[in-house]
Amino acid sequence: MYIFIDESGSFVPPTADKPSVCCVATLAVPDSCLGAVEALHKRLLADWRPAEGEIKGARLTERQCDRVITTLGNLDVLLCLVAIDMGLH
Repeated sequence: MYIFIDESGSFVPPTADKPSVCCVATLAVPDSCLGAVEALHKRLLADWRPAEGEIKGARLTERQCDRVITTLGNLDVLLCLVAIDMGLH
């Protein structure tokens, strides 16, 4: 089993009165699915060619997010996303 964890945002209340969304994503991948997840990642890198060479969730369009989540949904993996707006809570 492989578990990948990533976060985005500062998780600190903002100084200005504006939204500040922070997110944590966890992807649990059984050994049997690792090759398929790696192949997906390689395809996305080739298709999207991110400037930094790394896919950054904060820079994905809604359509790109949908592609990732839908494709992962067809695999035997568990994706958990949690977000909070530090400007509200």
